Amino acid sequence: ASRTLYEAQQLGYRLNVFFMLMDNASRWNMPPRSWEGLTLDETAARIEDHTYTTARYFSDQGLNVEVYEIGVEIENGIVGFLPGERVPLPKNVNPRFSPAYLRQSVWPGETELLKSGIKGVKRANPSAKIALHVSSVLDYENNDSVQEAFYQDMLDEHVPFDYACFSLTYPYPNWPAGRM
Repeated sequence: ASRTLYEAQQLGYRLNVFFMLMDNASRWNMPPRSWEGLTLDETAARIEDHTYTTARYFSDQGLNVEVYEIGVEIENGIVGFLPGERVPLPKNVNPRFSPAYLRQSVWPGETELLKSGIKGVKRANPSAKIALHVSSVLDYENNDSVQEAFYQDMLDEHVPFDYACFSLTYPYPNWPAGRM
């Protein structure tokens, strides 16, 4: 990663790094295997250490990373603290369409994890900007209310971020006309 960032910096690109917070891309939003079974507090400590160590490494390499994203597509939780995984999911609740459930059950723990990750980045690079990245508002009918509620909750809970980001939509077969 540092070589790619270095080459981009040499070409005049501005640098952005996102922390996947997983050890395998096929395990989306699941923790690295070495973090499995950790409590929320233990996971928060690992995230802080990981983001600090990584941001410090890039800084020590002379890389000017301006923006760090903590997780990716995180409105439904991160590192295994997800509905139906480590967070109880009541029957008949679809978290993709239930900001009230997410606000009550998922986001309280997630805010602590995000704050820890941000704290680690800021210790290593105080001028870094922080981005929070949700999935596309166009992926699911009426899902935009979850993303809007997510960012409002992060503001209400004083999660210090600078940018609200979202994934570009993926072209699906049978995509509703006019949604792209």
